[in-house]
Amino acid sequence: MNLINNCLLFNRYLVRRELDIALHCPDEDFDLSCTVEGPDDEFVQSSMGKEGDGLHHVKFVPYRPGTYKV
Repeated sequence: MNLINNCLLFNRYLVRRELDIALHCPDEDFDLSCTVEGPDDEFVQSSMGKEGDGLHHVKFVPYRPGTYKV
């Protein structure tokens, strides 16, 4: 995982299996959102929310090998 231009880049994962990225964010009152871009520069369906562990989780399913930008 690398951070470039405020994007997390992922290139180690299992294709067609849900990837769950846990993020620690300050508990301030602001809305978080994210987008996931696949290796073909197409947007990938994803979800983001705070879970019971107190972390924000971004979840998506990589559709093919390559680098994904979150």
